[in-house]
Amino acid sequence: MKKYNYYIVYTTSDQMSRVKEVLKTALSPNGGTAFFPCMESYRRGKEELAIVPLFPGYVFIYTDLSVKEIHDLILQKRREDLITIKELGLRDRLSEMNELIPGSDDIADDYVVGGLTEEEEQFMDFLLGVDAGTNKDLTETAEENATSDSDITNASDGMNADEERGEGLLRMSYGYREGKRYIVMQGPLKAYEDRIVNVNMHDRKAYLDVRVNGRVVKAGFEVKPRKYWFPEEDQDGVVLNDGTEINLDDLKKSMECKL
Repeated sequence: MKKYNYYIVYTTSDQMSRVKEVLKTALSPNGGTAFFPCMESYRRGKEELAIVPLFPGYVFIYTDLSVKEIHDLILQKRREDLITIKELGLRDRLSEMNELIPGSDDIADDYVVGGLTEEEEQFMDFLLGVDAGTNKDLTETAEENATSDSDITNASDGMNADEERGEGLLRMSYGYREGKRYIVMQGPLKAYEDRIVNVNMHDRKAYLDVRVNGRVVKAGFEVKPRKYWFPEEDQDGVVLNDGTEINLDDLKKSMECKL
């Protein structure tokens, strides 16, 4: 069985789309892919959702190629396609594997290919719907999770909304607050409910105690009143279609008096 791994490369925000497509095309014959995960995010002032990169500037590679093969591929594509890619962590990983790259002394310290920790890989598997232990080919998963071009906002990263498409979409979650804890009633954060450490209610974002490449993972999260999810509890009134509010206790007492 093929063993797939994640690697991270860094590029400029305006080249994320091109770098992803170049690498994705190069990796597809081997069943691998390149992508950048996205999240649904509340667009303040417009009461609508936008789709933005979860980690601006970072492109993820999912492949069964070795570290050296990935490095060679990146060098080749950098020359042929004139794309900007900074590799993360390659020197350390090659040292661990006792692999030598001709001319490696000429590789700048910041031009290295990064792998993910076990926890980071688990989060990416969750995000992309990869079945742990199967090393599922992401080609099909990417198509299932892809969003339409018109859904992507260029936000502050300069991406073209008409050209970009997100793969691995972390959708908005919804829930309520109970004491210091946030209860997720709907959305993907139900799987990470206990990992929420902070919520910005104004921007409708939750921050997790999970990091990917040193970056805190955040996700769209809207806090609704508890009675929104459990309207039958503590409900002492109803609102008619015309906006009239009726207190059920007062109505009951009124009916008892008449009887």
